[in-house]
Amino acid sequence: MSLPLDIVRYIYTFDSTCHDNYKSCMDSLRHSMTTNRICDRISGETYVYNIYLQTTRSRNAHKIRLGIPPRKLDSFSEYILSRIRLYGDNVDPDLLSPLRLLRPYNKSVPAPII
Repeated sequence: MSLPLDIVRYIYTFDSTCHDNYKSCMDSLRHSMTTNRICDRISGETYVYNIYLQTTRSRNAHKIRLGIPPRKLDSFSEYILSRIRLYGDNVDPDLLSPLRLLRPYNKSVPAPII
């Protein structure tokens, strides 16, 4: 048997612990969803950065054979910031996964080799 909605509202106006618990729960949920979205974005950016490293390294090897100075490889953060500066930030946050990822993103980003 459940209480009528009017009585629940009346009790809720006097006892704020439910409100505090709800607010704490929502803050925690919002924090974990934001963290998961950031991890999802970083995992996608890491994949694109690895492609950038492979293509730039192969171009640099070709340039060295031709006697042309190689291009300096950007670090992960420099690459992301320059890409956003050049193309804009086109990642829609609503399309990123707010749920726990199946596998954590790879924290080891390869160091640029010249």
